[in-house]
Amino acid sequence: KQWYQRRVRGSNVAYLIDNLQYYLHVDVLETNFTELINKLNATQDFEQIRKAHRFFLGEILAWSFVSNELNSATRLIDTVISLGFQTARMFEEDPDEIQITKLESNYNFLVAHMLKMLESSASRQHNSFMNQLLLRIDYNGFFTQVRAQKLEKK
Repeated sequence: KQWYQRRVRGSNVAYLIDNLQYYLHVDVLETNFTELINKLNATQDFEQIRKAHRFFLGEILAWSFVSNELNSATRLIDTVISLGFQTARMFEEDPDEIQITKLESNYNFLVAHMLKMLESSASRQHNSFMNQLLLRIDYNGFFTQVRAQKLEKK
């Protein structure tokens, strides 16, 4: 039973990290790269190529939360990923239930905070890429449900 509970907890972490990675590879890089290639193939003008490349770089920075405007989102996502890796390393050892519960609680809090921040920014700025990330991470409402359960307990 304990092994199963650890497996479920670890799969929640892996799910989030997998979806963040998929978002970056497919929704950010592939989409914007395809758009760049289409613009490059449609012109021979160097200035148009330069503008297309600059636009491509700007979109990559914005969609991957590297731009200065989204610095707090970047730090929060980085913290969630780091905590996910800590969780994975901890499961390789033989942690006690108190360590697992504490780490899981911190992780769930950070994920809920990250989703709330992304939702707030997406609605305030009407950013389609944030909506895409939210949909990718929480398409079935699992994290929203976990957050609602945490609020009910308080």
